[in-house]
Amino acid sequence: MRLLLNGGAVQSVKSLWPDEAKRPTKYLGWLSIPQKHIVLGRDNLPWAADNGCFKGLDKCAWLRMLAKIVDKEGCMWVVAPDSLGKYGETERLWHIWRPALAELGFKVAYVAQDGCKGLPVMADALFIGGSDEFKYSNDVKDLVSYAKLRNLPAHMGRVNTMERLEYATRIDCTSVDGSGMSKYAETYLPKFVGWLKWYFEDQGRILDWI
Repeated sequence: MRLLLNGGAVQSVKSLWPDEAKRPTKYLGWLSIPQKHIVLGRDNLPWAADNGCFKGLDKCAWLRMLAKIVDKEGCMWVVAPDSLGKYGETERLWHIWRPALAELGFKVAYVAQDGCKGLPVMADALFIGGSDEFKYSNDVKDLVSYAKLRNLPAHMGRVNTMERLEYATRIDCTSVDGSGMSKYAETYLPKFVGWLKWYFEDQGRILDWI
């Protein structure tokens, strides 16, 4: 599990872990967004790129971001444009934009919105969007399981509470992001990273001992 942070968290990460060698890099990554593009590749952390569609696609800003990242190494995936809560419109946008993004060499993430029950064959990653109700549905759990069967990353957006981080982790998501997590990184990251260390490291050692 990785916590993908946007540009608003850069200084917080430096403040929390001044020594790069001591940063919990196995649990961190970057998420470039059109509004806060990050200078990527400087710390060898994996990264991905969102589309900023939560408030509607700013096509010019998004295309400018893509132009800056197209030659950068380490990209896990780029999110195809979507429409919040609208499965049909998201499908339409997927068929328009996925071929262009793939032609540029990007792995393309499909955003699952309310009503989605399947992952396109050409998807390189699953991005769980949609309403809070949808995120906790059996449909999402099935989608994550299907992505895992295909060895594809499964990412959940809008993860800004410990409860949602625990849920995303337990259904086998591979990464999460949240605007609050990035904006208030100095508050969130110690708690979130601490819980991930317990879940993936300490808990396992306790079970082995038992």
